[in-house]
Amino acid sequence: MSPAQINVCDYFSDAEIEQMARASGFVERSSPISGFKLLMTFSVGALAVPDGTLSQFAAYLWSSFGVRASPQAVHERIDASSAEFMRLCLAKAIAISLRPLPLKRSLVESFSHIYIIDSTNFQLAPALAKTFKGAGGASSPAAMRVQLVVDYITGILHIELGDATLNDAPTLERIVASGILPRDGACLFLQDLGYFKTATFGMIASTESQYFLSKPRASATLRSRDGEIIELERVLRDGLDIPVWLGSSQLRLLARRLPDDVAEARIRKAEEAARRKRRGPVSSSYRRILHFAVFLTNLPQEFDMERLHTLYRIRWQIELVFKSWKSILKVHKIRSSRPERVLCEVCGKLVVAALASMACSLAEAILDGQIVSSYKAFKHLRVFAGKWSQTIIASAQDHTEFLSSLAAEIARLCKKSSRGKTPTLETRLRNARLKCS
Repeated sequence: MSPAQINVCDYFSDAEIEQMARASGFVERSSPISGFKLLMTFSVGALAVPDGTLSQFAAYLWSSFGVRASPQAVHERIDASSAEFMRLCLAKAIAISLRPLPLKRSLVESFSHIYIIDSTNFQLAPALAKTFKGAGGASSPAAMRVQLVVDYITGILHIELGDATLNDAPTLERIVASGILPRDGACLFLQDLGYFKTATFGMIASTESQYFLSKPRASATLRSRDGEIIELERVLRDGLDIPVWLGSSQLRLLARRLPDDVAEARIRKAEEAARRKRRGPVSSSYRRILHFAVFLTNLPQEFDMERLHTLYRIRWQIELVFKSWKSILKVHKIRSSRPERVLCEVCGKLVVAALASMACSLAEAILDGQIVSSYKAFKHLRVFAGKWSQTIIASAQDHTEFLSSLAAEIARLCKKSSRGKTPTLETRLRNARLKCS
């Protein structure tokens, strides 16, 4: 079902929200702060005041609903049941947050799904260390980690909230093993080195029409056809494309020499990371590896190095999502030291993020083939936060009319554009399409 077929206003229907409020135990008795009002306060309401205080939340309830609640009354309504209610609201928003991209006649036309996974962390008040364990070291003893999967093709989202123990590699392994993501047709998984795990890639490679594209770990045990261990540093050369075995999976190892300035920048970045994490100096063998773009994949031969490099660029789209979350929605700006309020605020902001994705899709339907910049759209949406809130509260008709006008404005003002002579990702994907496409 496409976003155009889903009435976003249905998400805010009194009946559905009331059902989630009762299912979570948030509504068991009559209260001036209903489920709908709590959802509005922590989602669309938080767009204007992303790091709001209890007094500001109380002010929003009064200005929007005429509810005279004290900061203490708001505090008392935030408990385990309200956190569970906001989790249900987020799940509902994610379920309808489709954003199928218009990418006909491009390199991605071969796939039904391209799943990008990454995580982002942000520090919380130290008092939350028992509930949200931090990573240790010089950082706060409390932190939240968000694992995000985005389907670049359809816009499907999968979000998991946790702490520093929600580790990258086990998360992807569990997601692949559970089958929680749609896997119809050809699927491609894109991830950084934090998610590298032999068992995960083995599961993907052993399933028909399921693929992954990753950079190899320097410490990964790769073997030749004869079973000999391949030393990555020694085999690297420009134009490398050889069969290798990782565990029981036959894969392709590809490499291409990078320009000297790019390689030197990568070495400087590795040295800075080593100093920051108090590791030893970067070894000479790793320095040599950093002079090459290296990929490990089970994609077939028609995906040459140029096309793989273009596909891997898709992974950076998730960084733009995190940039929008933090710089615009301020998902990491949490004042409270209460775990229930932390979850309410984070879930509320992510509800807005999910619905904003649909607003981008509505705008792209108007543009008929052009892509909207999510970052620009998020900034645009924040300007209209007050108006959006008013129309939701007013009526479904007012909200529908507002969304139509908003989509038109996003289409007019938030189109993705190239920077100078640098083409957009979508242009690169079209230029790199397979000859059989």
